Amino acid sequence: KRSNVEVLGNTVHAGDGFGRLGAAAFFVHGGPPSTGSFSARNNTVTGGETGILFADLFGPAQSSELRENDVSGAAKIGITARLSAGTVVANNPVHDNGTGTGGTGIEILHARTPGVTETNLVTNTLGVGIEVIEPGQTYTVRGNTITGSTAAGIEMVGGPGRLTVEANTVAINQGPGVAIRNGALAVVTSGSYTDNGDAGILVFPGARAEITQISATDNVGPGIDLFPKAVTPNPATKDANQDLDWPEFVWDPASQQIIGTAAPLSRVEVYVVEGGPRIGNPNNGEGITYLGSVMTDAAGHFHYPGSGALPCTPQQLLTLTDTVPGTNAFTSEFSPDFSCDADGDGIEDLFGLVRRGEIGSSASQSLACFRGSRRERWRSIAT
Repeated sequence: KRSNVEVLGNTVHAGDGFGRLGAAAFFVHGGPPSTGSFSARNNTVTGGETGILFADLFGPAQSSELRENDVSGAAKIGITARLSAGTVVANNPVHDNGTGTGGTGIEILHARTPGVTETNLVTNTLGVGIEVIEPGQTYTVRGNTITGSTAAGIEMVGGPGRLTVEANTVAINQGPGVAIRNGALAVVTSGSYTDNGDAGILVFPGARAEITQISATDNVGPGIDLFPKAVTPNPATKDANQDLDWPEFVWDPASQQIIGTAAPLSRVEVYVVEGGPRIGNPNNGEGITYLGSVMTDAAGHFHYPGSGALPCTPQQLLTLTDTVPGTNAFTSEFSPDFSCDADGDGIEDLFGLVRRGEIGSSASQSLACFRGSRRERWRSIAT
């Protein structure tokens, strides 16, 4: 492929059209030297082991795009882009794939340079909705809607590159909304993670994920889950995200602020807690509405908001996360629910503890739960 190639408006069934390798209904690769661009748009592709297989084997190709293709009925993978360089996979309805033994709606395998999978509608996959495997550099999954997968909605597996998951709607999948595995690095920012059959976002052992400004609700597991699965309290070891604890904090009625401690020089985010049955974590979030954030000082102290007051609304529950910033930032699970009316009598407490139903005599006594060993652990991580 030395020149620009476009494949537009075709209808391709398994065994028709390209049929290369006996596997894909639609197969394209770059031959040496691959210096042109490739665009597949407005095609209807059904069947095959893979619906569309784009493999930039000898690249890198320039500005290759897979757009607005209707892909369904593949036995394993709807669309796969392999060894790609800057490929854009966008606006494709990808549905009812993995009809054999299961598979993936959209697969990005070993992307060599930054690329993007965006604004696709991925539904009813027997397997993972969108999977990014071992990217070489940063790869972005943005603005997609993923529903009805029998495994994770979005999954990243290993690789030296980092996955950015931004503003996706991930709902009603049988696995977690987002799964981050095998030492992968990820940023999950904005978007909604709702009604999934596991955690909203699940971080497996050895992986790191920054999770910020999301909306999580009605998941069977916790909104944010750091392995081992289910809510892992601060004293227990978490095998992901550097064993980061959630913030410890109390309500200060004098200043009308939340005051507390977290990792030094970290970012504390505040969320409104979801309503409903809260199956996955009835006492820890999920955080459905992001309210704002504040940085801790060098000793790990913070008050929220950073200036002004946070009026006490007794019927409203809040939950907090902590994020250690940096190139490979990472985030805690949601904290236990917080209310300025912890005893539920409809009256602002003298001091409202982080855990509902507990009453403390003073903020200083409450914050004593921030243990010296925790401070020492953060010193060791910082160095």
